[in-house]
Amino acid sequence: MGSKSKKRVILPTRPDPPTVDQILEDVGRASPSDPVFTMFQDCSQEDRGTAAEGEVESRYLQSRRYLEWVEQLQEAQAQL
Repeated sequence: MGSKSKKRVILPTRPDPPTVDQILEDVGRASPSDPVFTMFQDCSQEDRGTAAEGEVESRYLQSRRYLEWVEQLQEAQAQL
């Protein structure tokens, strides 16, 4: 069997991130019914605080695991 070579896909360059002024302008033009502003409307203030704290902790732990995996991969690469 012959090896099949894959064509390398050339992706377009990533656009520059928006500036602070562009972000502020975008938020200023958003209507009050925009999902960004209404997402937590049905939650009570207490629920939002608890959910946010839990999410922050979850994201922190996820980040720590990721960094540990990166370190393990670097160690494995050094051994090869």
